[in-house]
Amino acid sequence: MDDGSMVLGGTVYNDAGIQSIGIGLENRTKILMLHTAQYTQDKDGVDKLNELNQKIDDIDAKRIAKQIDNVAVHEFITQICCQIDGVETNGSEALRGMRKAAIRRAEEVAKKSDESRRGIDP
Repeated sequence: MDDGSMVLGGTVYNDAGIQSIGIGLENRTKILMLHTAQYTQDKDGVDKLNELNQKIDDIDAKRIAKQIDNVAVHEFITQICCQIDGVETNGSEALRGMRKAAIRRAEEVAKKSDESRRGIDP
């Protein structure tokens, strides 16, 4: 491309914007994806944060179904927040962002628990 465009993967970047282009893959095509050193370094933290996010979702579902009371919700959320705090980022901005998002999600569940106790959340 002589117009100053840059092609990365299946995407063209130029002054006009970003445009996806087909790369000729059909259904059931197998692709080998190589993991970067950063992925290898962050993998354990990502896996742990995904596990903790699932626990937060489980607590929220039980809260909505009224299977656990508000005191228990706060206790479980506090425990999960401590576990989130224990996930090492090793300087990774991606992991740091994931941790912040997980803490925000946990705080949101705790807030909804408080609101439902006061009758705000049906």
